[in-house]
Amino acid sequence: MLGGPPDEATATFLRAVPADRRTVRTEVEVEHDGRRLRSRRALLRDDRDRTVLTMTGLRYTPG
Repeated sequence: MLGGPPDEATATFLRAVPADRRTVRTEVEVEHDGRRLRSRRALLRDDRDRTVLTMTGLRYTPG
C-alpha cells in the first residue's frame, strides 16, 4: 500500500495480542497519499473489537 517498505514505522501495543487462536482483524486507513509522502495507519483489533496494536508507516518518494 505504500509502494514498498516504509522509510519510517511506529508500532504501539495497547494490550496483549491474543495467543489462543481467537480471531483478530486488521483495518488500514490512508492518512496521506501525496506525490512525495505516503502515510498509512493500521489497527489490529481482537474479537471483542478492542484495539490491540496501532501502526503508522511513512514512505518518502524522491522528487
